[in-house]
Amino acid sequence: MGALGKFPGKPRFKEELISAASHGAGREAYDALQQAIAATSNDDRPVKVVAGEAVYFYLGKAGSFEWTPLTFDGERYRLALSAGLGVEPLVDE
Repeated sequence: MGALGKFPGKPRFKEELISAASHGAGREAYDALQQAIAATSNDDRPVKVVAGEAVYFYLGKAGSFEWTPLTFDGERYRLALSAGLGVEPLVDE
């Protein structure tokens, strides 16, 4: 089972599978991922792609696997489509 549970179930971050994160102090990146999952899991609005720095989570003992579920632009964390490409809801102007 993966770090977000098993599809098609609702995503749930399994923090116990993560050994470290590349960004933030203390729990900052962990909390940002949990908040992003909670905020978007039931949101069906269209999204836009936003560039940002990849946030790495290291899974397994001694960080044997890298996972990049977030991006960070210096101010905000976003869920990532791929390393360095985050998404945010498209807001009507």
